[in-house]
Amino acid sequence: MSADDEGPKANPEASVFRFIAGQVRGCRSILDIGSGLGAYLNCGVPFRAAVDAYAPYLARLTAEVKMQGRAQDVLPRLGARSFDAVICIDMIEHTEKAEGLALLAEMARIAARVAVVFTPLGFHPQDEDGWGLGGDHWQKHRSGWVPGDFAAPWQPLVWSAFTHGKPDLPAGALWAVYRAAGGVME
Repeated sequence: MSADDEGPKANPEASVFRFIAGQVRGCRSILDIGSGLGAYLNCGVPFRAAVDAYAPYLARLTAEVKMQGRAQDVLPRLGARSFDAVICIDMIEHTEKAEGLALLAEMARIAARVAVVFTPLGFHPQDEDGWGLGGDHWQKHRSGWVPGDFAAPWQPLVWSAFTHGKPDLPAGALWAVYRAAGGVME
């Protein structure tokens, strides 16, 4: 599995979408943690659920289920293996490291087949809402992530050429994929 093959410099968001769609192919349900405006929910999975702490983001996305609250508060209420796929795209860096590590454990517990994390490689400062919806508090980066932060059975992948669509940021992003035991992918 190689993320660098996706051609991220041409269209970073489309490359992220393609990678996610490939990982969740064949899944019937997906949970998007820290969904923001839900850009990655429409990846061909029929039942979509979203968790976000900020109501104005949830109000703008389309999903069968919307749960408002911090992931750390919402996820423990969900059943084990309750979603085929769990994604956390550009969100884990908004948590303190200890909260993020607990989030990884919750994602693995909830995912019946696969969980996918995407984050900048290392720490990238950010403290404003790029969508201009007043969610500055929720958009602040509180941690940086490197491959060693993802213990087995998570599989980290460095995407060294990824540009984040922002020339002022250093290149590099990190995927981490978890495959649930018995969670056979089609």
